Amino acid sequence: MNKKILSLLAGLLVAPVSAAAFEVIQGEILPGWVLPDGNRVAAIRLTLEPGWKTYWRAPGDLGIPPDFNWTKSENLADVASSGLPPTVI
Repeated sequence: MNKKILSLLAGLLVAPVSAAAFEVIQGEILPGWVLPDGNRVAAIRLTLEPGWKTYWRAPGDLGIPPDFNWTKSENLADVASSGLPPTVI
């Protein structure tokens, strides 16, 4: 019984640390412009905590490529990448 309680308490102590580990990045959609065909162009700015990195298309053996999920958008039909590499600001 004591082992179960200790395991539960240990799990509760680790949970906030695990949740905080995913707060290393902030994303911001920058305003853009409208093309003559009605399509809109915008940019995404990713701000990472010091020491963290993100990758463009080829993350290597150990990296994870950025993945955006737009499925909950109510006014977005499609998203296409321009293929331009990111820049460091």
